[in-house]
Amino acid sequence: LYRMLCWNSSYTLTGLIGSALNFSLAPYGWYIEMYIGLFLLAPFLNLCYENINSHKIKRMFLGILICMTSLPSILNIYEFSALEWWSNPSSSANYVKILPSWWIGIYPITYYYIGCYLREYPLGMKRSTNLFWIVVVWLAGGSFVYYRSHGVPFINGAWTEYYSFITLVQSALVFNFLARGDYKRIGKRTRRILKRLSEWTLGAYLLSYIFDAQFYTKLCGRVPDAAGQFAYFPMMVAGIYVLSLLASGALSGIQFSICC
Repeated sequence: LYRMLCWNSSYTLTGLIGSALNFSLAPYGWYIEMYIGLFLLAPFLNLCYENINSHKIKRMFLGILICMTSLPSILNIYEFSALEWWSNPSSSANYVKILPSWWIGIYPITYYYIGCYLREYPLGMKRSTNLFWIVVVWLAGGSFVYYRSHGVPFINGAWTEYYSFITLVQSALVFNFLARGDYKRIGKRTRRILKRLSEWTLGAYLLSYIFDAQFYTKLCGRVPDAAGQFAYFPMMVAGIYVLSLLASGALSGIQFSICC
């Protein structure tokens, strides 16, 4: 509906069905395409993990997965043959490959097993310490991304992808922080609200493209200077987040009504 109303797109019935089946209708639909496969594999992934009886072997297994899918994103992105490159990394994209990177595409499985591992063996730190390291990694990761794009428009590289080592460490720390929370101490009403929001999150991600396209297009049209746009980002991100959740909740309510 958004494409037809706002982009003046037109679809035949077969084209509409085909676009839905190949996950191209929703620009963020790739996640569902990935998730279907992960959902089908999950019972077998669980069998694999549960039949490793040694904590040491589980650490080795997880370490190998991280080396295969994530470490290349932070080790294969440098030009060692030119010293001047280090002061201006945006000058060249010719990087020296240190680790094999063929397996980076299975990074969702790495994330899945990180979740399994942290559920069984949470990181041994206080929540305040956990929060401190989340902030440190965010700042360090952001600084590295800034360094890689210094002096030029933003450069999107392996270090900014979902499989990047920076993103992986951030995700593991946030997961550990949330998983170790004592949610029995909060009221039942708050728990119900959090439960409802968690049910809307996936839909919010898929729908957020609509608000991304609307908000950021208008921002770029009214504030063409990239530096000037930064002042609006906190408001823009919060607005997109809230509207995406509300839209997801509305669709969830419509689906519930239809099913009933």
